[in-house]
Amino acid sequence: MKRTIERLLKKYSIGAEDGIRVLVEIGVKELERVRDVFHGTGHVEAILANLEKLIGQGGVKVEKEKLEDLVVAICWHDVWKSKRLPYWPWDYLINNIWDGKGSAEIFWKKSQDVIDERRRKQIYGLIYNHAPVFPWEKRTKTNSELAILRDLDRLERWNKKRMAIWKVRFKKDFRFLGEKLTEQIIGIIFDWYLPKLDGEKKYVFGWSKRKYQQMTAKRG
Repeated sequence: MKRTIERLLKKYSIGAEDGIRVLVEIGVKELERVRDVFHGTGHVEAILANLEKLIGQGGVKVEKEKLEDLVVAICWHDVWKSKRLPYWPWDYLINNIWDGKGSAEIFWKKSQDVIDERRRKQIYGLIYNHAPVFPWEKRTKTNSELAILRDLDRLERWNKKRMAIWKVRFKKDFRFLGEKLTEQIIGIIFDWYLPKLDGEKKYVFGWSKRKYQQMTAKRG
Protein backbone atom coordinates (compact mmCIF):
# COMPACT_ATOMS: atom_id res chain seq x y z
CA MET A 1 0.00 0.00 0.00
CA LYS A 2 1.17 3.55 -0.70
CA ARG A 3 3.40 5.08 1.97
CA THR A 4 1.20 8.10 2.82
CA ILE A 5 -1.88 5.93 3.23
CA GLU A 6 -0.05 3.37 5.39
CA ARG A 7 1.37 6.09 7.62
CA LEU A 8 -2.03 7.68 8.20
CA LEU A 9 -3.62 4.35 9.04
CA LYS A 10 -1.02 3.85 11.75
CA LYS A 11 -1.20 7.45 12.99
CA TYR A 12 -4.96 7.32 13.50
CA SER A 13 -4.95 3.70 14.73
CA ILE A 14 -7.13 2.43 11.90
CA GLY A 15 -6.84 -1.34 12.18
CA ALA A 16 -8.26 -4.42 10.50
CA GLU A 17 -10.56 -5.53 13.29
CA ASP A 18 -13.67 -3.75 11.96
CA GLY A 19 -13.02 -4.17 8.24
CA ILE A 20 -12.08 -0.54 7.67
CA ARG A 21 -8.47 -1.27 6.77
CA VAL A 22 -9.62 -4.04 4.44
CA LEU A 23 -11.82 -1.56 2.57
CA VAL A 24 -8.94 0.90 2.30
CA GLU A 25 -6.75 -1.84 0.81
CA ILE A 26 -9.46 -2.89 -1.67
CA GLY A 27 -10.00 0.74 -2.71
CA VAL A 28 -6.28 1.32 -3.28
CA LYS A 29 -6.07 -1.86 -5.38
CA GLU A 30 -8.99 -0.64 -7.49
CA LEU A 31 -7.06 2.58 -8.15
CA GLU A 32 -3.95 0.71 -9.24
CA ARG A 33 -5.83 -0.44 -12.34
CA VAL A 34 -6.70 3.03 -13.61
CA ARG A 35 -7.14 4.39 -17.11
CA ASP A 36 -7.33 7.98 -15.87
CA VAL A 37 -4.15 8.62 -13.82
CA PHE A 38 -5.54 12.06 -12.98
CA HIS A 39 -7.81 10.26 -10.46
CA GLY A 40 -5.47 7.51 -9.26
CA THR A 41 -3.61 6.83 -6.02
CA GLY A 42 -1.64 10.08 -6.29
CA HIS A 43 -4.88 12.03 -6.01
CA VAL A 44 -5.94 10.00 -2.96
CA GLU A 45 -2.56 10.41 -1.26
CA ALA A 46 -2.66 14.19 -1.78
CA ILE A 47 -6.13 14.40 -0.23
CA LEU A 48 -5.09 12.27 2.75
CA ALA A 49 -1.99 14.42 3.26
CA ASN A 50 -4.22 17.50 3.34
CA LEU A 51 -6.61 15.73 5.71
CA GLU A 52 -3.71 15.31 8.12
CA LYS A 53 -2.93 19.04 7.84
CA LEU A 54 -6.59 20.02 8.22
CA ILE A 55 -6.73 18.10 11.50
CA GLY A 56 -3.26 19.10 12.73
CA GLN A 57 -2.86 22.66 11.49
CA GLY A 58 -6.53 23.56 11.08
CA GLY A 59 -7.62 22.16 14.42
CA VAL A 60 -10.61 20.32 12.94
CA LYS A 61 -11.79 17.56 15.25
CA VAL A 62 -13.20 14.37 13.78
CA GLU A 63 -14.58 11.48 15.84
CA LYS A 64 -12.80 8.13 15.36
CA GLU A 65 -15.65 6.40 13.52
CA LYS A 66 -16.28 9.39 11.27
CA LEU A 67 -12.57 9.66 10.52
CA GLU A 68 -12.47 5.99 9.52
CA ASP A 69 -15.50 6.44 7.26
CA LEU A 70 -13.86 9.51 5.75
CA VAL A 71 -10.57 7.75 5.00
CA VAL A 72 -12.41 4.90 3.28
CA ALA A 73 -14.55 7.36 1.28
CA ILE A 74 -11.44 9.24 0.16
CA CYS A 75 -9.89 6.01 -1.12
CA TRP A 76 -13.06 5.11 -3.05
CA HIS A 77 -14.53 8.45 -4.15
CA ASP A 78 -13.05 8.45 -7.69
CA VAL A 79 -12.85 4.71 -8.38
CA TRP A 80 -15.51 4.85 -11.11
CA LYS A 81 -14.05 7.91 -12.81
CA SER A 82 -10.53 6.46 -12.65
CA LYS A 83 -11.59 3.58 -14.91
CA ARG A 84 -12.86 5.91 -17.65
CA LEU A 85 -10.68 7.93 -20.01
CA PRO A 86 -12.66 10.81 -21.56
CA TYR A 87 -12.24 11.45 -25.28
CA TRP A 88 -15.25 13.57 -26.22
CA PRO A 89 -17.00 16.61 -24.64
CA TRP A 90 -19.92 14.48 -23.42
CA ASP A 91 -17.47 12.10 -21.73
CA TYR A 92 -16.34 14.91 -19.43
CA LEU A 93 -19.95 15.79 -18.64
CA ILE A 94 -21.00 12.18 -17.97
CA ASN A 95 -17.90 11.56 -15.84
CA ASN A 96 -18.73 14.51 -13.59
CA ILE A 97 -22.47 13.85 -13.31
CA TRP A 98 -22.04 10.11 -12.55
CA ASP A 99 -18.85 10.48 -10.53
CA GLY A 100 -20.37 10.07 -7.06
CA LYS A 101 -23.01 7.49 -7.93
CA GLY A 102 -20.69 5.36 -10.05
CA SER A 103 -18.03 5.10 -7.35
CA ALA A 104 -20.62 4.57 -4.60
CA GLU A 105 -22.17 1.65 -6.47
CA ILE A 106 -18.79 -0.03 -6.95
CA PHE A 107 -18.06 0.47 -3.25
CA TRP A 108 -21.43 -1.01 -2.29
CA LYS A 109 -20.80 -4.14 -4.33
CA LYS A 110 -17.22 -4.66 -3.11
CA SER A 111 -17.93 -3.92 0.56
CA GLN A 112 -20.58 -6.58 1.03
CA ASP A 113 -19.84 -8.73 4.10
CA VAL A 114 -16.79 -6.59 4.99
CA ILE A 115 -18.46 -4.15 7.40
CA ASP A 116 -21.91 -3.80 8.93
CA GLU A 117 -24.82 -2.27 7.03
CA ARG A 118 -24.88 0.96 9.03
CA ARG A 119 -21.24 1.80 8.27
CA ARG A 120 -21.65 0.81 4.62
CA LYS A 121 -24.54 3.26 4.26
CA GLN A 122 -22.56 6.05 5.92
CA ILE A 123 -19.57 5.58 3.61
CA TYR A 124 -21.81 5.07 0.56
CA GLY A 125 -23.44 8.44 1.30
CA LEU A 126 -20.09 10.22 1.52
CA ILE A 127 -18.93 8.81 -1.80
CA TYR A 128 -22.27 9.40 -3.53
CA ASN A 129 -22.51 13.05 -2.45
CA HIS A 130 -18.88 14.09 -2.68
CA ALA A 131 -18.99 15.62 -6.15
CA PRO A 132 -21.17 18.70 -6.73
CA VAL A 133 -21.39 19.39 -10.46
CA PHE A 134 -23.16 22.74 -10.68
CA PRO A 135 -22.01 26.10 -9.21
CA TRP A 136 -25.40 26.77 -7.57
CA GLU A 137 -25.31 23.66 -5.35
CA LYS A 138 -25.41 24.48 -1.63
CA ARG A 139 -22.38 24.32 0.66
CA THR A 140 -22.40 21.40 3.08
CA LYS A 141 -22.72 21.76 6.84
CA THR A 142 -19.66 22.74 8.88
CA ASN A 143 -17.85 19.92 10.72
CA SER A 144 -19.48 17.14 8.74
CA GLU A 145 -17.18 14.59 7.16
CA LEU A 146 -18.82 15.32 3.81
CA ALA A 147 -17.77 18.96 4.13
CA ILE A 148 -14.21 17.80 4.79
CA LEU A 149 -14.20 15.50 1.75
CA ARG A 150 -15.60 18.22 -0.49
CA ASP A 151 -13.13 20.84 0.75
CA LEU A 152 -10.13 18.57 0.22
CA ASP A 153 -11.30 17.28 -3.16
CA ARG A 154 -11.90 20.86 -4.32
CA LEU A 155 -8.39 21.89 -3.33
CA GLU A 156 -6.95 19.19 -5.56
CA ARG A 157 -8.54 20.86 -8.58
CA TRP A 158 -6.15 23.77 -7.97
CA ASN A 159 -3.08 21.55 -7.61
CA LYS A 160 -0.68 23.16 -10.10
CA LYS A 161 0.81 19.86 -11.27
CA ARG A 162 -2.62 18.27 -11.82
CA MET A 163 -3.82 21.39 -13.63
CA ALA A 164 -0.90 21.21 -16.06
CA ILE A 165 -1.59 17.52 -16.80
CA TRP A 166 -5.30 18.23 -17.29
CA LYS A 167 -4.64 21.10 -19.71
CA VAL A 168 -2.33 18.98 -21.86
CA ARG A 169 -4.93 16.22 -22.07
CA PHE A 170 -7.78 18.65 -22.74
CA LYS A 171 -5.87 20.27 -25.60
CA LYS A 172 -5.23 16.84 -27.10
CA ASP A 173 -8.87 15.72 -26.77
CA PHE A 174 -10.23 18.96 -28.27
CA ARG A 175 -7.55 19.64 -30.88
CA PHE A 176 -10.23 19.38 -33.59
CA LEU A 177 -11.54 22.75 -32.34
CA GLY A 178 -8.27 24.49 -33.12
CA GLU A 179 -5.66 25.84 -30.74
CA LYS A 180 -7.18 29.30 -30.28
CA LEU A 181 -10.70 28.10 -29.39
CA THR A 182 -9.35 25.36 -27.11
CA GLU A 183 -7.31 27.95 -25.19
CA GLN A 184 -10.40 30.14 -24.88
CA ILE A 185 -12.42 27.22 -23.46
CA ILE A 186 -9.65 26.46 -20.95
CA GLY A 187 -9.70 30.12 -19.94
CA ILE A 188 -13.46 29.98 -19.36
CA ILE A 189 -13.13 26.80 -17.29
CA PHE A 190 -10.36 28.11 -15.03
CA ASP A 191 -11.36 31.78 -14.87
CA TRP A 192 -15.15 31.40 -14.60
CA TYR A 193 -16.52 27.86 -14.15
CA LEU A 194 -14.09 26.51 -11.52
CA PRO A 195 -14.05 29.71 -9.41
CA LYS A 196 -17.87 29.53 -9.39
CA LEU A 197 -17.86 25.80 -8.59
CA ASP A 198 -14.87 25.73 -6.24
CA GLY A 199 -14.19 29.35 -5.29
CA GLU A 200 -13.31 30.55 -1.80
CA LYS A 201 -16.94 30.90 -0.69
CA LYS A 202 -17.51 27.19 -1.30
CA TYR A 203 -15.00 26.14 1.36
CA VAL A 204 -16.22 25.41 4.86
CA PHE A 205 -13.03 25.35 6.93
CA GLY A 206 -10.62 28.21 7.55
CA TRP A 207 -7.60 26.04 6.76
CA SER A 208 -9.11 25.08 3.39
CA LYS A 209 -9.79 28.72 2.50
CA ARG A 210 -6.22 29.72 3.32
CA LYS A 211 -4.88 26.80 1.31
CA TYR A 212 -7.09 27.77 -1.62
CA GLN A 213 -5.77 31.34 -1.51
CA GLN A 214 -2.19 30.06 -1.55
CA MET A 215 -2.82 27.69 -4.45
CA THR A 216 -4.70 30.16 -6.64
CA ALA A 217 -2.21 32.94 -5.97
CA LYS A 218 0.48 30.77 -7.60
CA ARG A 219 -1.66 29.87 -10.60
CA GLY A 220 -0.57 31.02 -13.99
